[in-house]
Amino acid sequence: MLRIERPPDGQGRVFRLVGALDGGTTRQFERIVAGPIGDGGDVTLDLGDLTECDVAGVESLSVLARRARVAGGRLLFCSAREEIRAVLEDRDLEVGTSQ
Repeated sequence: MLRIERPPDGQGRVFRLVGALDGGTTRQFERIVAGPIGDGGDVTLDLGDLTECDVAGVESLSVLARRARVAGGRLLFCSAREEIRAVLEDRDLEVGTSQ
């Protein structure tokens, strides 16, 4: 199960992922995040409460990062747990330490 939260101070461009990003949740995730990514500019994903990210989840993050670049922005990742950070960095997705 994945819960996607929008902190009130994020101006609709910051999303907090809580739970598991996997084959069963990537479609929901992509629908919610694709709009702001397509608008251009930076979108930040707070991964501090992401408990699991399987192959489908990593692929989804990679695809959305490419879409963000095409739209003239960036998909930024912050607060990822070490295991998730390592997987993302293996895919050349840069993970920051905070928002």
